[in-house]
Amino acid sequence: MSPTVQDYAQLLRDAITQTKSESPQVAVELRTCASHAAEAIATVTNGAAALDLVPLSRPDGESLAFQLILRRVGVEGTPSDLGVYQLSEAGYPIHRWYSRGSWESNPTQAEHLYDDTEALESHFRWLISNSSSRLVVLVAFILQKVQTDG
Repeated sequence: MSPTVQDYAQLLRDAITQTKSESPQVAVELRTCASHAAEAIATVTNGAAALDLVPLSRPDGESLAFQLILRRVGVEGTPSDLGVYQLSEAGYPIHRWYSRGSWESNPTQAEHLYDDTEALESHFRWLISNSSSRLVVLVAFILQKVQTDG
């Protein structure tokens, strides 16, 4: 027996329902990964540095995007831009740009994709554990400034 148009229609309805239910979960997973990294930074710096995941508004209002920033707590200054993460309509893949400027200048050309939770978690683990990551270098700089500022 061959599938009918009704069968295909039901398959499509089921897929749409699944997509709608998965998208909010991906935002939660991104926030969770960023939150774990933020807690580690707050602990290691004794509260001198804060990592924030800030929602961004797109002019077209289509996709949900977030900017990851690092700032020194209690000190005026521009926070460090650690990239933009944009969720796909279905949630995954998450598109990443290394800076807000690169996202704004080329919003259709992501520099990296994270296809699932495991890839996203691996990315955040790398960010806080690799001595050459921009995040680690900036945290080390903040710690040095805290020590010299007394």
